[in-house]
Amino acid sequence: MSGGFQHPPGMRDWYGDEADRRAWVVDRARRLFASAGYREIVTPTLEDTAIYARTFGESSDVVS
Repeated sequence: MSGGFQHPPGMRDWYGDEADRRAWVVDRARRLFASAGYREIVTPTLEDTAIYARTFGESSDVVS
């Protein structure tokens, strides 16, 4: 990516046809696991605080 930004290791963006295929797989997996009594676990999203610090300031609630 431009501007010196690098994704955290093991993380990536999904878009276009690839995002559609991923959504299809995730939907099928949700149905399969739900039928076996499992429920989804949602993990937190990571954000680079430097992006928000430039916009809102270091001491803002958004950054902290």
